[in-house]
Amino acid sequence: MGETHAIRWAGLPDVRVTAVYSRTPQRAQTLAAQVGAEAITDLDRLLQVPADVLDICLPTDHHCAVALAALAAGRHVVCEKPIALTVDDGQRMVQAAESAGRLLLVAHVVRFWPEYVQLRQMVHQGAIGTPTSALALRLQQGPGPDPDPAPRRVLNGGPVVDLQIHDDDYLAWLLGSPRRVAACGRDRHVFTSLRFEQAAAVAEAAADLPEGFPFTSTIRVRGDAGVIEYIFRAGGSRPDEPAGGISALTLQLPGQPGRTVSVAPGDPYTLQLEHFAACLRSGTPSAVVPAQDAVTALRIALAARDALDSGTAVEIGDRP
Repeated sequence: MGETHAIRWAGLPDVRVTAVYSRTPQRAQTLAAQVGAEAITDLDRLLQVPADVLDICLPTDHHCAVALAALAAGRHVVCEKPIALTVDDGQRMVQAAESAGRLLLVAHVVRFWPEYVQLRQMVHQGAIGTPTSALALRLQQGPGPDPDPAPRRVLNGGPVVDLQIHDDDYLAWLLGSPRRVAACGRDRHVFTSLRFEQAAAVAEAAADLPEGFPFTSTIRVRGDAGVIEYIFRAGGSRPDEPAGGISALTLQLPGQPGRTVSVAPGDPYTLQLEHFAACLRSGTPSAVVPAQDAVTALRIALAARDALDSGTAVEIGDRP
């Protein structure tokens, strides 16, 4: 994801990538050469480079410490999702940004995906009446079930947190915060049910599908007056490989043929960073991805993981 962000930052007007960090010298040098930046392999040195913002695409277990150091050094912070591994760390990051008078912008890219944005707008405008249920899928190739999921969870929370958080966040953005979650399956392939105030949803997240399986995501929302569905299948194993894939948003109303909804094309990763750049120029927190929403998404994802581990539903309402 660091490469995805760096290349798109470098393509924005009036933005210059000053440095690229990786623990691996060759990776740092290769990406730095692509974007005309300095290659750095020492984090302390990175924070000494003159810059306005630090974009963190490190493993999630490093997010909090690096973000706090960057904020203390006077940098704004863009942070890949999940915001952190624990709700407490996420809250520390939000509070540190507020205290420092700096922006914390969390990269929940689905909120910038044109078809997901259009679907939400149509639902909120009443295109399908009152939403009653939703189905979300996020599927990708992987090595199969982990014999021991613990190491992956230490790094990024495991797929229930790292992958499914996209749909946890989107469903909360669409329907409000869920009250209860339950889950079944296994660490790399999980089915989560979410109960909202007036609707229910099921989310499937898989990171164990056979090699060559194209990255696939779907959102279908049923209302009392129709259905709207978006199906995306990438042209390769990564979501930023759209060429040759499928991308279709369809509205189905009673007694009518399904209607394909036209959506202005746009690369969601570029749209996201354009928005963040506008926030940074104006000094205004994001209205699309408030930092506190990223903490809420993490809270939902962790509750789903706890539900998977325990085999019992987890109430979210007053969950710390």
